[in-house]
Amino acid sequence: MERPEATAMQYDGKIRKWLAFNEEGHEGRPYDPRRAHLAKWRLFAGWLFARSRDKDLNGFRSAINRYLEDEGAARQLLGRAVNRIIKVYGVAQQRRNAREGRESELNRVPCPEVAVRYLLFLGESNLGLDLLWTASLLLMLLCWFRASTVAGLRGGDVRFAADGSLLVVARVVKGRPELVARPALMQIPPAPAGHPRARVLNVIRRLLQSRPTGFADVRVMCGQRRALSTNASARLTAEFRRLVPADVLGLPEGAVVASQSFREMGASAAVVARYNLDVARRHGLWVRLNTMLEHYVFDWFPASGFLERLFDWMAGR
Repeated sequence: MERPEATAMQYDGKIRKWLAFNEEGHEGRPYDPRRAHLAKWRLFAGWLFARSRDKDLNGFRSAINRYLEDEGAARQLLGRAVNRIIKVYGVAQQRRNAREGRESELNRVPCPEVAVRYLLFLGESNLGLDLLWTASLLLMLLCWFRASTVAGLRGGDVRFAADGSLLVVARVVKGRPELVARPALMQIPPAPAGHPRARVLNVIRRLLQSRPTGFADVRVMCGQRRALSTNASARLTAEFRRLVPADVLGLPEGAVVASQSFREMGASAAVVARYNLDVARRHGLWVRLNTMLEHYVFDWFPASGFLERLFDWMAGR
């Protein structure tokens, strides 16, 4: 009851593998499943590699940390060394697939600058549902939201203050159940005409002027509440790919952009620009800075003057 049904089902399968690994143990002696450390994590990665083609070891880390927390233990699989094993494991799985002649799996990457520019171009002219989806994607991009957070917006949750700042109420945030009762209020400062952020804000303003219910309609279009997170992610990803053709993105083969790519873009751009990391953490609604740095920041993400200006209020706060 504490987490989406789809997430619980996904985690359950991963936790069963963790429990099987611990039950097998070493030379007939089982491990304690409530204990996790770097050496044990490395052993589990090798054990899983021999039994699975699943390249998402990060999903196992999240499931195991949640299991440890549920069992009254601390989240023990944290830090750069743990993250390094996840990356090595993913590369090893991809290389094995290539050796065996399997098709390369798709890899999600941060949203590139060209996609932001293209969405702005669309948002400044399109109407109706196309404007709704374009503005929703730009709001995700500006606020580093997950799709479920956008789908959780209610009427009046997105509005402009008298000074031109954008005010956004965030209620549905993964891992932050307390925000349902006490939502976070985000404030995005205005910018001068022609500035990238001013253009994004103008598209959002266009939507609210033409469709007062605005972003609250996204929840209705994403279907049943019990599957809101999954449905919202699938729907907003599909709308992004409909609005922004693949040839516009110019990504290498096997790379894709999905709804989560906007959070990765924002966090990576802020780190590359050397902006205040605590401001970035709070903007992304992360409790721990390490969560942002280990899961959402891509070292290879290129510097972008356009994106740097988009988030420039993070520079000196």
